[in-house]
Amino acid sequence: MKALCAVLCSLALTTAAHAASYPQKVCLKVEGMTCQTCSMTVKAAVKQLDGIEKVVVSPKTAQATVLFDGNKVTPQTITQKVNSIGGSYKATAMQCPA
Repeated sequence: MKALCAVLCSLALTTAAHAASYPQKVCLKVEGMTCQTCSMTVKAAVKQLDGIEKVVVSPKTAQATVLFDGNKVTPQTITQKVNSIGGSYKATAMQCPA
């Protein structure tokens, strides 16, 4: 019985730790994203990364909001991915709107 309790307690702690870290959110200001095609390009590029849960992109505000698994990808990796697309895209992390 003690062994079963130890296993279940360990599993609960692991699950709780994972749930607390997932999903994480990063908001990016994306210079050069001026149209719907630009936003679709940025969204498609970010979704290629492992651990991306959701990407919402707005050409009107030139912002992207990304929900991701912090165990698989970092905000820096997401920013670098946008910056590597080519063209005139330059992503920088920003405080997410409330």
